[in-house]
Amino acid sequence: MHRIGIIGTSDNIKAFSMCGIDAFLVEDKSEAIKVIDRLASQKFAIIFVTESIVKQIPETILKYKHSITPTITPIPDQIPVQGPSFASESLAIDVKKATGSDISINDTED
Repeated sequence: MHRIGIIGTSDNIKAFSMCGIDAFLVEDKSEAIKVIDRLASQKFAIIFVTESIVKQIPETILKYKHSITPTITPIPDQIPVQGPSFASESLAIDVKKATGSDISINDTED
């Protein structure tokens, strides 16, 4: 059976772990790479990675980009980044691919 995991800092992964998603706390680039490689070998189907971590490991993200599994999906950090969030844009693209529905993610406050 395939599993779902999330990789990030403690503030960003708490809610996911409470929902039953396997959560992995990482503190730096090398630790993140090791965890992703380990989860890929353990047949994780989806690995969510917080934006602050994704920015540190572009080579690893590209390594798995064309693999069937795992699908590595960047998600926004709990504390938003300044400016446009590529994680929000990437998530919208993934949702459109999977469902055919276009979702709008608005990063600005009204």
